[in-house]
Amino acid sequence: MMYRVIGTAGWLGALLAAAGCGSVKNAALDAPPADAPVDGVKTCDPLAAFGAPAPVRGLAIPGLTEGFPQLSPDELTIYFDGTKSGEQPHLYTAHRASRTDPFSTPAIMTKLSSDGGNGNASPSADGLTLWLAYRATTSDPYHLYVATRASVLAEFGAPELAQVVNTTEVATDAQPFLTQDGQELWFISGRTPSTDRDYWRARRSGASFAPPEHVPELSSAALDYAPVLSADRLTAYVSSSRTGSKGGLDVWRSHRARVTDVFPAPARVDELSTTRNDAANWLSSDNCRIYGASDGDDGSQIYMASR
Repeated sequence: MMYRVIGTAGWLGALLAAAGCGSVKNAALDAPPADAPVDGVKTCDPLAAFGAPAPVRGLAIPGLTEGFPQLSPDELTIYFDGTKSGEQPHLYTAHRASRTDPFSTPAIMTKLSSDGGNGNASPSADGLTLWLAYRATTSDPYHLYVATRASVLAEFGAPELAQVVNTTEVATDAQPFLTQDGQELWFISGRTPSTDRDYWRARRSGASFAPPEHVPELSSAALDYAPVLSADRLTAYVSSSRTGSKGGLDVWRSHRARVTDVFPAPARVDELSTTRNDAANWLSSDNCRIYGASDGDDGSQIYMASR
């Protein structure tokens, strides 16, 4: 959902109200190896700088504030949040024939809509499952729901509450991110012991997920937003207003050597951070392209930056 903080416009403003409320290299990290093939596919250095962010073509709709983009692995289908003035956010989707083409005119995902608002779609790699933040009415907190379909040619069915990863507290759970291998589900939550919005992770357990765990090493006392994991789960991107931010939300990155390691303290990604609100929401499997949203004079704008 949209994430503008200043003036609490867009989805993040609604989220806060409902709940009450250049790169910088980490000196603790060893220098990464040069770009090298993984399973025969060349990947980009996970700590290399991104180029300047550029608007993703075809998505702009007059009067619609857009953000929180996530994509299919081939980057030909995009899901994002759209909010019209005075209304609750809803999910939109669009398609394109190739990565160099503009997206087709976005369409609202009506079967997933509700009076309370919905957004933050995170698709599984096979395109058959979609995690999202959803609330039935504006008096409810957001919780994590899941929608499924039998084929990528079909529409998603009505979303259902994902009980195992939600809290019984009156707290918001939102902004899910399903890792590409489906082994971890990350999200933000205001549940105990979070002070505002912290990062939480649920690990795969059979056909479902184990109870979520707090991720204190990436969380802060400020607003934490939009967890993103690389395909190998070695790099995490977070968007946060923590100490050291240029202003509003900035993009931060942490890299570890093994998936069993604790993430070190994140470092700010300067080329993706400005004095406005900036978020990263999805990373290509080769580490070469990152998609996110950044505040502009005409509302938040979905961008892509590449290495």
